[in-house]
Amino acid sequence: MAFIPFYSFAQVKGSEGSNNVNNHGFYIGGQYKPGIGVIGDLSVKADSIDIKAILALKADATAEDPVAADKNTPSEVSKFIQKPGNFKGFYKPTYNNSFAGFSGLIGYSTPNGVRLELEGSFENFELKNSNKCTLKNAYKYFAAAAKLKDGNNDEIDDAAAENNENHNKYYYVIKNSNISAAATMINLCYDFTSDALGNGEISPYLCAGVGASLVKALNMPHVKFSYQAKAGVNYFLSNSVAIFADAYYHATHDNTFITPVIHKPIKFANNAAQAADHNKFTDDHVMKFL
Repeated sequence: MAFIPFYSFAQVKGSEGSNNVNNHGFYIGGQYKPGIGVIGDLSVKADSIDIKAILALKADATAEDPVAADKNTPSEVSKFIQKPGNFKGFYKPTYNNSFAGFSGLIGYSTPNGVRLELEGSFENFELKNSNKCTLKNAYKYFAAAAKLKDGNNDEIDDAAAENNENHNKYYYVIKNSNISAAATMINLCYDFTSDALGNGEISPYLCAGVGASLVKALNMPHVKFSYQAKAGVNYFLSNSVAIFADAYYHATHDNTFITPVIHKPIKFANNAAQAADHNKFTDDHVMKFL
């Protein structure tokens, strides 16, 4: 999972000396940070069940009571996702770009152009209704199927189970969510200066950083090791104020999310007593963005 943001904002620089890159001292800054999310396909694994495929809701699936569904009645959503025929085709979630990202930073600049800074940032990537599902908010759910129809690997086998221990007749409804990332990074930067770029007012720079991100995906927060690289340019308006623009690549290591929120394990049983027993089944699930 990686985010490639571009941003431009004002940076305040407490310094001494002339109006150029040789200034040094503590500085603070803030930035607006829209981002482009580079998010891979989703895979699902369970401890004791072989998940064959993850399936999306059909675009033309409808609720039993359209009026109640439009009001987002939980019972209508529950009825909708418990029908195996409403799931068809492989699930590949997509997300909007982040247009409400921001970050702040505080650092120290040395006379030789080296800077060390602490940066905090936040980004949010909204889950898209890619299938244009008609039931309000039902697009957030998908099925992890343990049994597929013969000759058709994108539909759930809804044949009745022989007994209550036959886990191959289960599928799991899992609720997806937006992906948000709150990161704290330590960056090491270097400012370049050149006579060809004015009288020291323009200063390109490079940064590399490591830190941690609190990433929330599939409704589960996880702390992930993060790393990033930045390239940009400062333009000094005075010896204490600069504006800057840059682009950077920010990535998290190990895009695995353990035990997300399971809406309900659903089992096709031969009788009502067996069907009612599905809530007793529990399992650990591992989600990963490839």
